[in-house]
Amino acid sequence: MARRLSTVEPTIDEIVRFLSDGLGRPLLALTVGVRRRTLASWLRKSFSPSPRSQVRLIGAFTVWNIVAEVEAPETVRAWFMGMKDALDDYSPAEVIAEGRIEEVAAVARAYVQRS
Repeated sequence: MARRLSTVEPTIDEIVRFLSDGLGRPLLALTVGVRRRTLASWLRKSFSPSPRSQVRLIGAFTVWNIVAEVEAPETVRAWFMGMKDALDDYSPAEVIAEGRIEEVAAVARAYVQRS
């Protein structure tokens, strides 16, 4: 099973750090729809994520935790990158970047049920 953040309600800074560690900076930037430079400024705490980015971060964190119920961190990361039939052959990262978080969460829940 994948590493999970133990805080009951993590701060947005904790979510950014957790996802950066789990997904890696390039994939997290793609997932949230920001430049790597923007992500780096969040990690340095120079700037805070915009409300739009916060929604995507929380969504990605939620999806991570769903898939992490049955998979190791490396597999969760690969799951975010892999094209999914149920997402019209787009990756969960790309679909979250479009703001279609509920769609990805539904696909993640279905994945966990099949596992």
